[in-house]
Amino acid sequence: MDSAIVLELGRWAFIASLTALAVHDIATFRIPNWANAALALGFLPFAAVASLAGAEVWWLGHLAAGFIVFVVGFGLFQMRALGGGDVKLLAATSLWVGWTGLLPFVVWVGVAGGGLVLILLALRKNLPMLVAWASPTIPQSWPRVLTSGEKVPYGIAIAIGGIVAVLSGRADLFGAVLTPPDRCSLVEPRHVREAGGYASPDEFSRKAAFPTSGCL
Repeated sequence: MDSAIVLELGRWAFIASLTALAVHDIATFRIPNWANAALALGFLPFAAVASLAGAEVWWLGHLAAGFIVFVVGFGLFQMRALGGGDVKLLAATSLWVGWTGLLPFVVWVGVAGGGLVLILLALRKNLPMLVAWASPTIPQSWPRVLTSGEKVPYGIAIAIGGIVAVLSGRADLFGAVLTPPDRCSLVEPRHVREAGGYASPDEFSRKAAFPTSGCL
């Protein structure tokens, strides 16, 4: 199987997994251990198949990203800054995005997390008042995510960060999916042109002085 097909299938499977975990976190405020383990372990056969198909897999970069994020996240968990499920999801997602995609992933998680906090604070404060003003006779019953005083389901921000990292081509493996083909591969290689790909030495000299393909 072509490596581009393997990477594309893996990319969308990863996006679907993160989306499902974010929805589950919204509904239950929990990210199951089995789901985080499945996401992390699923990277190994995917990367192995991608490697056999011809993709370049920087194993050390992916493993280092997951390990470092888990260690840092464990420290944040000890300080009660993050939940245990969030730490495991961060580490599992970092394993997929790899070392190159780690910084963009962390930045997008921070941006999405900040925006999520502001949106939930505004909704939890203002939505009940607006509904009470519009329909004072209707009893109010809100989902947990919109209940004042509840925690923020940070799995949403982690999922957004991971999805943006792979869709933007910043992640190690998935960057190859969005990289356009080398234009030089569509024309004669340099050694072929130099060996007689042109009709005459004068034509070769003229092309070298004023290249049109950008591939000299």
